[in-house]
Amino acid sequence: MRIEDFVKDLGIENEVEYDNGVATVILKDSNDYAKIYTILSDSDLVDLEPESVVINQNLTSLKLTNEDFELTLSADLERDIYRLVIEEVI
Repeated sequence: MRIEDFVKDLGIENEVEYDNGVATVILKDSNDYAKIYTILSDSDLVDLEPESVVINQNLTSLKLTNEDFELTLSADLERDIYRLVIEEVI
């Protein structure tokens, strides 16, 4: 499956930058982060890797996977930076 098709199948409508098998979903604020978190947590296409979850005062990060892709959703609360990175598993 192509990464562009996977993003579409997930139902992600945010702007996405593609570069060499990596998709970076542009998240403008915590509302975008929450929306993407909900999409991913409700999706049957990915599984949360429980041991990858990091939550502290300034940072949250979690990893999700499926057979073809690895997703990392992160929020740097101190710097107000939110992102979803999707990489093809080789």
